[in-house]
Amino acid sequence: MTMPIYEYKCEVCGWETSAFRPMSESSLPSPRPCPCGQLPVRILSRPSVRGDIEGYNCPVTGKWIG
Repeated sequence: MTMPIYEYKCEVCGWETSAFRPMSESSLPSPRPCPCGQLPVRILSRPSVRGDIEGYNCPVTGKWIG
């Protein structure tokens, strides 16, 4: 089972952390407090997308597209 990675950042000192959590826990606060004592808030992070298309030669330029 794959769990998403949620990222958190402290609004006071800027400390960042991440945690693997089930999607059912996505709305819960950070699983651990910041070293400064505050609870970090969840931040929007970019997704990781992997394609399953193999490389090919471009029909226009003939260059290899990886």
